Amino acid sequence: MLSLLQEKFLLSEQGAKNILKATFLSALLNITRILPYGMVYLFIVESIEIYLLKTSTSYTLEHYFIATCLICILQYTAHRFQYNLAFYNTYRESTKIRVDTAERIRKLPLSFFEKKDISDLTATILGDVTIIEQAYSHSIPQFFGSFISVSLIFIGYLLFSPKLALAMYWPVLVVAILIIFVKNKLSQNEWEHSNQKRVVADKIQEGLDNILDIKAYKIKDEIREDLREELNKEFKAHTKSEAGMGAVMAPLNGILTLGSLTSTYFLVQAYEQGTMELKIFLPLIIIAFVIYEPIRAVLPSVMQLIMMEVPVTRMKEIISMPTMEGEEQRIDQFDINFENVSFAYEDGNPILKDINLTIKQGEVTAFVGPSGSGKSSLTKLAIRFWDPQYGKVTLGGYDISKTEPEHLYKHYSMVFQNVVLFNNTIMENVRIGNPNATDQEVIDACKTAMAHDFISLLPEGYQTMIGEDGQLLSGGERQRISIARAILKNAPIIILDEASASMDAENEARFQEALSNLIKDKTVITIAHRLRIVADADKIVVLDKGRIVEEGKFSDLMESEGLFHRLWVKQNKRGVVDM
Repeated sequence: MLSLLQEKFLLSEQGAKNILKATFLSALLNITRILPYGMVYLFIVESIEIYLLKTSTSYTLEHYFIATCLICILQYTAHRFQYNLAFYNTYRESTKIRVDTAERIRKLPLSFFEKKDISDLTATILGDVTIIEQAYSHSIPQFFGSFISVSLIFIGYLLFSPKLALAMYWPVLVVAILIIFVKNKLSQNEWEHSNQKRVVADKIQEGLDNILDIKAYKIKDEIREDLREELNKEFKAHTKSEAGMGAVMAPLNGILTLGSLTSTYFLVQAYEQGTMELKIFLPLIIIAFVIYEPIRAVLPSVMQLIMMEVPVTRMKEIISMPTMEGEEQRIDQFDINFENVSFAYEDGNPILKDINLTIKQGEVTAFVGPSGSGKSSLTKLAIRFWDPQYGKVTLGGYDISKTEPEHLYKHYSMVFQNVVLFNNTIMENVRIGNPNATDQEVIDACKTAMAHDFISLLPEGYQTMIGEDGQLLSGGERQRISIARAILKNAPIIILDEASASMDAENEARFQEALSNLIKDKTVITIAHRLRIVADADKIVVLDKGRIVEEGKFSDLMESEGLFHRLWVKQNKRGVVDM
């Protein structure tokens, strides 16, 4: 039972145990809510015996008062423990799901993020888990608790009178069959609604990310109309989903009402035929109209459980994704070797083919080539952002596909063209390179990165908040913050992926000076559009259509008059080409 709950509802073992306890307490709570009707039954029996049969009473008002108090205490206790298990533990469980999901996402290969965008992942971690959380607290215990309590009462009626039990409970069977019959359609409607919500979220995210271009090219009307169209589709999908739920709920409640009528008909017949005493007939008539209340109360929970299938399926998609695992290795030598490496993305088209390459420790190795030649893909394989389908990549002799990623990444510092900065102070943005660094170490790193001067001119210096993604800084300033971060980390391997591609001449000169301080005695891999930047590299690797076509020093490549020479000539004649 525990394993079934864990699989069906994404519960931990402890969470499944808590749900089971909450379920039994929900059943107990439902039964305690029926106990007052037992008191009504006793009161009616007593009244009949006193006023019609002229017998003495067995119970006094004190007895009824004590029984009422006991029932209230029992209801309070059951409700208190049920609430704690169904709500407090639910919030702990949903927190655990969010943390575990985020932890799993952290270990996923980049191929997963190629198919997912930020708004989609945010919706999964926040929105989908919220729906699951609601089901944990408001639906699952109540549904199964009602099922248990109704089943127990049915067994009691079955022992008392099989015909009465069937007269009362045939609607429950019909309701269950109808829910099973319409479940797939309701689930399909909810999937359509969920998918359309994702489209709307993507459109909003896209608009926010490209707000400057939208204003610059005066396309706000087109964007707004496109968003309005998607919102209308979401409204229709939402309406269809909700209307489907409502269309099911109404007849189900009607069927339960028919059950009260059939029960009443059976009871009247039994009383008229003399097979049922008045003191039994009257309480059962009352019960016939209240027996379905737990079922009516739980019907919305059934609908929520159907809706829950969508977020659970989406969460399972993340959970089922293979993570990058491995063992911690003691790496103290930092040559990177590619041995017969071939790589393709999920569409199957090969990006890299039969790569054999050695990147030596203490040298600068540059990757150049036309756009789409495989430069960035080769770099990402060296970092283990992906694993190759064929061959292997080794660092210091260790196969990095078998090395734990977090342990591996501590050996790398990366400076990309698009610098990621956080809405925090400059001090804390640089300190990401080494969370244990002192303020003075951060300042020293910024001085080495040629960033100290412009930081000192800011209103609050190193404590200046730089805005989301560092929007208060220029592109060159962001790059120097990124270099300071890498200097502070002091990793033995440096990855530079087109880090100066968008800089002007002045910023590029400062960048190159800062860079020279970073790469001293490091193993360096650099990708650059401008070939003059890599002229001093120890080795230049020229790629074309996923293969290495040339490699060597600048002078050797120029003398051979191959692809590198042709690209160099083209750049000097026409400016920088797309590489």
